[in-house]
Amino acid sequence: LAPAFARLTADARCVWSDGQAFAAGGAAHEFELEPGQLLALESGVAEVRLASGTTVIIEGPVRLKLPSVGLCGLESGRLFARVPATATGFTVDTPTAQVVDRGTEFGVEVDNAGASDVHVTQGTVEIKREAGAGASEAPVHLLKRARRRGSRAAASAP
Repeated sequence: LAPAFARLTADARCVWSDGQAFAAGGAAHEFELEPGQLLALESGVAEVRLASGTTVIIEGPVRLKLPSVGLCGLESGRLFARVPATATGFTVDTPTAQVVDRGTEFGVEVDNAGASDVHVTQGTVEIKREAGAGASEAPVHLLKRARRRGSRAAASAP
């Protein structure tokens, strides 16, 4: 039996939008996720364990898309990722940046204006930002205990 693409653990206190019904009374429940699935959590905290070994914790309100085991799209909200060495290169796409894991634990938050805030708690991440008109800025490397915030306005400036 092949392992599931991803498993979601949520409890009854989680409130989901878009007609999603992942929690079913009582304590934590586990659900299998499919590639491309969108998670729209209004409130609460849930954990996604990808087949690669990466763990992503989301806190509502959050909108997160999971196209593959090596990539997630954070449209808004916040996540915390623990990426094992075997899954190095795991990427979080936001409206203004790509955050690429280089063996680490890190958090990403996207506010309502689309600005991305990245905080590294262990290891290193590489941040690639759009510079506007399809170009991108040189990647930035963040080390443990580093933080970087970028705005949509700064990312789209010529």
